[in-house]
Amino acid sequence: MLPSSAQKKAAAPAIEVSRLRCGYSGKEVLSGVSFSVGSGEFIGILGPNGAGKSTLVLALSGIVPASGGRIEILGTGVERLSLRERARRMAVIAQESDMRFPFSCREVVEMGRYPHRQRWRMETQGDAEAVEKALSLTDTARLGERPISAVSGGERQRVLMAKSLAQQTPIIVLDEATSAMDVHRKLQIFKVLDKLNREENLTVLAVSHDINLAALFCRRMVFLKDGLIEADGPTEEVLTEQVLEKIYETRVVVREIEAARKKQVFFLP
Repeated sequence: MLPSSAQKKAAAPAIEVSRLRCGYSGKEVLSGVSFSVGSGEFIGILGPNGAGKSTLVLALSGIVPASGGRIEILGTGVERLSLRERARRMAVIAQESDMRFPFSCREVVEMGRYPHRQRWRMETQGDAEAVEKALSLTDTARLGERPISAVSGGERQRVLMAKSLAQQTPIIVLDEATSAMDVHRKLQIFKVLDKLNREENLTVLAVSHDINLAALFCRRMVFLKDGLIEADGPTEEVLTEQVLEKIYETRVVVREIEAARKKQVFFLP
């Protein structure tokens, strides 16, 4: 039985970010960011270039250490989690991947099972089922035997999405993870995430420049600007011309699209 909305609300936060400060080489990028992600939420993190979106993902991943404040993943400080334990709680899909060896696409997806395997242990039936499900959901089974280095950028991103789904974590974070995909594939992947979010309570945090794609699927939006949160709330409430013009410093028209029953944004010259 799936948790009710009341039960989801009462559950401990999936991610808790409190007064987070961090950056690079002495330059602060995030300047006291605080927000909470409830279990089962589908949230978009948006904002202009340089706002701190990717830095936030790196901090959540434990790659960029906090100079102040705190991040908790399912109730535990990120700095206290081992790489394996962190990978059991949260999957992160980056915009770029550094695959130096010609692993097959199937081998890359199988890497998603690493956090769940004991050392030297053979693949279990559960591992195989998770991999097959991930390949099916992302429509990447046909790429299985091809080297990851020999597929297009969009196909590579779908394989990395399959790897993260095979990881079977309660939280998934995307950092512009569909940027190289065509429109059809972007919608396909977000439909998969929406289905898993609604049916399996997967918590989704999607960092994106694509406001209109986020508006179709994210039920809450957090806008960053200059290292601070400029707006945070239900998509229908924060996706307004007044909010967006302040954040992006350009003229904006927001319209309800009847066919989608969602708001869409048009930036004007």
